[in-house]
Amino acid sequence: MAPDAVAPLPPRLADLAQLVASGKARELASGQGTGEMPRADELPEVRDLSRAGWVPLDASGYEVLALAAWPAAQRGWVADRRPRVVFRLWMDGRREIVPASGERADPHHEMRETAAACGLPPPPRGRLWMVRSPWPDLGVGVALRMIWMRLGPEDHESGPPAFLAAAREVLAMDSTQVWEAMPPDMRAAATAWLAHGRTGEDVADLVCRGLHPWHLERLRATGPEGVGLSDAEAADWVGIVGSAGVDTDTAVERVALWRELGVPGPDGDRRRSLFLEMDPVEARTWLEAGFDVDELDTWLGVDLATASAWRGAGFEARVARDLLLADSTLSPAEACEFDAAGIDTLVRHGWIAAGFSAAEARAWIDQDVVASEARVWRSLGLGPDDARAQRDSGVAGPLPSGWEGGWATIGPDREDVSFGVNDPPGTRGSVAAEHEAMRDFPDDEAFFGEPDPGPGADP
Repeated sequence: MAPDAVAPLPPRLADLAQLVASGKARELASGQGTGEMPRADELPEVRDLSRAGWVPLDASGYEVLALAAWPAAQRGWVADRRPRVVFRLWMDGRREIVPASGERADPHHEMRETAAACGLPPPPRGRLWMVRSPWPDLGVGVALRMIWMRLGPEDHESGPPAFLAAAREVLAMDSTQVWEAMPPDMRAAATAWLAHGRTGEDVADLVCRGLHPWHLERLRATGPEGVGLSDAEAADWVGIVGSAGVDTDTAVERVALWRELGVPGPDGDRRRSLFLEMDPVEARTWLEAGFDVDELDTWLGVDLATASAWRGAGFEARVARDLLLADSTLSPAEACEFDAAGIDTLVRHGWIAAGFSAAEARAWIDQDVVASEARVWRSLGLGPDDARAQRDSGVAGPLPSGWEGGWATIGPDREDVSFGVNDPPGTRGSVAAEHEAMRDFPDDEAFFGEPDPGPGADP
């Protein structure tokens, strides 16, 4: 398309383009969310072409390889005018939009590597590829779904070449062959929609999810027999619930039950795990017990009695869940002991994860030793009194004198350091569990070294 034939960027993309031109980051105000990457369908030319049956093809991952197999008459491109930005979240909660640089500013590097894995030349730069379905009655989404379904477990391991081979096989089919090759649930759905006069891109997502017209009537209608969803909302929600391994009829009924409970639908990744892992019948019990939807999402994997006990002790759901992630056996009473001991909530999690009680943590804090350092002392059979004696003898530092070992850090603070030491058998907390699991890796000796010789050994 000639540059003068392209409409101006819409306001959001124009604003992001100005940000990229400035080269400066911009802080997101509270309530603006984590940010949304520029989408192909925000471009006016893409919207215009979509009305003629053209669909933008994802250039990330393997699907770019489908272009090499796609019939040339059903393949085209427009200039990719989307501004290249990234959204950055800082540990203090600040969120920024930042002009992308390097590989992030140029998705072509990923396309080039994927193509090279199949012996293909790199795709031309700066193009937003669009395709139409080779079969009038079936949409692009159906074609891509057929390609993915052609792959077996062994094909996923071989990567791009297997995907390209599957794409060539599927896209070489004529209309009769592809209808015969479709899985029964998709074929039945496509046939039902064809009888209703709806075909192609109009129903591609519905066909991929095995949704029939009567399913949509159940989810679309308002009043006592319906739940008021649009076709796109129904397809998205049923797709999430159905990915848990249930059939389409069951997924539809579960979505209807969620709506009857007043639960809002998926919002990006929000509530996705909730719809995957919790049955709405179980959710009703939680809601009747006074928990809200966000709390249900937070408490996934924990039983109602445990969640109720933590709420009864005055803990917010997210705080309590974080503490249980630090130690799945922790009780509310044990957590309250940290408050009674005057231990800051900012460091409480670290002491619990490292397997220390409130009294033990208090004793170590009084010696200016943090949780990760206390693990080193404990691994040598030493305690807070030994740390005090070392300090009183004039030896500085929060670690045992002469100790040497592996360590790793995720930040600049002492609490951010993890030391490669052995925790005593039966130590509670996530740190001991994670370190034990790491020993299964073949290069663990680089971090852990030889087993600790114990107290009194020559450093």
